[in-house]
Amino acid sequence: WHAAMLVMLAFVMAARHAGWWRLLWLASASVGVLGVTLCGRRKMVAMLVVFFASHIAISLRHGRLRHLGWLVVACLAIGVVGFQVYQTLGESTARERFYLTTLDTARDDMRVHGFDAIIGTYKQAGFFGYGLGMATQGTQHIVVDRPRTWQESGPGKLMAELGVPGLIGFIILAGALLGHVLDILRRMSDTPLYPTLAGLTSILIANGAMGMVSAQLFGDPFIATFLSLLTGILLAAVRTRRPATIDPPAAPAPPAEAAPP
Repeated sequence: WHAAMLVMLAFVMAARHAGWWRLLWLASASVGVLGVTLCGRRKMVAMLVVFFASHIAISLRHGRLRHLGWLVVACLAIGVVGFQVYQTLGESTARERFYLTTLDTARDDMRVHGFDAIIGTYKQAGFFGYGLGMATQGTQHIVVDRPRTWQESGPGKLMAELGVPGLIGFIILAGALLGHVLDILRRMSDTPLYPTLAGLTSILIANGAMGMVSAQLFGDPFIATFLSLLTGILLAAVRTRRPATIDPPAAPAPPAEAAPP
């Protein structure tokens, strides 16, 4: 996750800078690509794919074609540099075959960790679930009677802790949040801050997609806090747009002097 976030955040920072600073951030993103390649986690590779696909789709939606062209070139540059470093350190045919199955297994993973996990949890935990914290990472260290949970995905954990009412409420909240973020991007599409906001939105979408398969990372206090901070920055960005200047009303003309008799 840290390597994937390095790629995404470095890419966002590269969009904000020019010259040598941009090259430095792109080099940092290439180091992150190498880390993702060596970590052996297909969901992290998929998270980068979702990030770049979301970034391209958002740029197309708002007609930022110039930004889109730079985006494609930067993606190719990061991929080429990361691949060259990977070849230098040593290729692995087994690792490459493993990563090539990412798209092949994505459909089954979404079904197993999404719909099937919700149904299985409902049969075990019932309509209202086990209760808050029962499926959260780390609660196994609390010496109390608690159900044995197996849920790994985000939907399964939500169903286990919140039950059907909480899961429906979370879906409504997530939909409202996404709609509000897209409205912010629309309102900020003609500002210099837009590339940064589009990048932050893509980062959150990528983490959300990863959480559909595995939500264990969100039990880390730093990760949960950092993603919440990025969400707050994104929501508050619209306040940086100054309202249109309103001309003050014209002062009334002084009364005309009376003509001398």
